[in-house]
Amino acid sequence: MTNCITDYIRFCEDTTMPARTVHCFSNNKPWITSDLKALLNKRKKAFRSGDREEQRRVQHKLREMLRTCKDNYSRKLEAKLQQNSVRYASMGA
Repeated sequence: MTNCITDYIRFCEDTTMPARTVHCFSNNKPWITSDLKALLNKRKKAFRSGDREEQRRVQHKLREMLRTCKDNYSRKLEAKLQQNSVRYASMGA
């Protein structure tokens, strides 16, 4: 009897609660943004082409943007933790 009731409750939850899929790729850290990824690709291109000046310029931009992205992520994480939404703090939601 208990099994029947819990199955019905699960069925009701499944039909009324919206499902959301979160993709988390293990090779990307949570602070990696699309802009940062684009700069990483620019640095790879500059390295392959052998242009040392371009490589230095892009590396400098990359360092600044990486610092900014990490800072933004830590602020966002702290805000989520202060709101007691710990469950979603690491998911990026």
